[in-house]
Amino acid sequence: MVRTLFLHIGMHKTGSTAIQLSLTGYDDGTTAYLDLFNPNHSYGMSMLFCEEKAPDLIKAGWAKSLADWHQQAAANRRRMKEHIASGRQNLIISGEDLSSRFGRREIERLWSAVAADFDEIRVIVYLREPYAFLQSALQEVIKRRSCTIKSVPLPRYRQRLEPWEAFFGRGAIDYVLYSPDSAAGRDVVGDIAARVGLTLDRVTKRRANESMSAETFAMLYWLRNSPNVSTWKWPVQRVQAVAKRPHGFGHQRFAFSESVWQDRVAAHGDEIAWAEARMGRRFAREPAHPDAVVFKAEADILALAAEHEAAFRRWSKEIMPFRKLVESYVQQQLEGG
Repeated sequence: MVRTLFLHIGMHKTGSTAIQLSLTGYDDGTTAYLDLFNPNHSYGMSMLFCEEKAPDLIKAGWAKSLADWHQQAAANRRRMKEHIASGRQNLIISGEDLSSRFGRREIERLWSAVAADFDEIRVIVYLREPYAFLQSALQEVIKRRSCTIKSVPLPRYRQRLEPWEAFFGRGAIDYVLYSPDSAAGRDVVGDIAARVGLTLDRVTKRRANESMSAETFAMLYWLRNSPNVSTWKWPVQRVQAVAKRPHGFGHQRFAFSESVWQDRVAAHGDEIAWAEARMGRRFAREPAHPDAVVFKAEADILALAAEHEAAFRRWSKEIMPFRKLVESYVQQQLEGG
């Protein structure tokens, strides 16, 4: 019996959350999805193997203190050992941050922790074409902080994945093109289930992180980036509440013209060629919905925001009325800001 550890390492913006939510609790007696207290194993795996990054991750809210960090790490270590000792032939770990936070040092630590228990380690990574990646990443970042069409991070395929290939070898890694109609007509959950050998009728497919409406995106873009936005008129708590409701306001789909990111993508050509060589195929643009609003420049985004500002202001007050706004502000102050 060959015992295999499957490591799904992202990348970001390729349906990782849907995979994690869909596979949580899966155990058919042969293959199991690791139960590490959170469907996204990025948290537990980082606590186990990224000790040097603890201060930054504590600051980001992953733990209350270094003592809390070590306590959670110990709990994750015990849980992982229990799962490995359960005797399942195959185990699945999924965390998109493994492709961004793990370098050679962290990969070696992970390997040292599991090598004695598995005969084979297979790494699965999905790659999204750069234009679609940039659009999806911009939506995700804008929920949390300022980000413009010029500052949205590029996928950096080679930088993130080369350490994994250098350690495990190219033959141990499945580089897969991510798209809404993934391999053989399957979505990403169906695709990974087939690669790992899961019984598909045992998998409850769940969608996650769906796109914002064009109206909500435009308003958040303006609120996060415009120097003229008054924090008194748009309190942080109200903006945060809006960011959690991507479909609450507006209904139009949106897309970006290729010209918005053409120069950045062209400058990223070596990384793209590296990724395409690994997949054995070229990236293809993900088609925009025929009814989508197409942004050709930042000015188009801001114009749509101006058009809907009054209605959006009324809606935002409905979801975060003044009383609730004050309560949220007071709670934040009690928690230290």
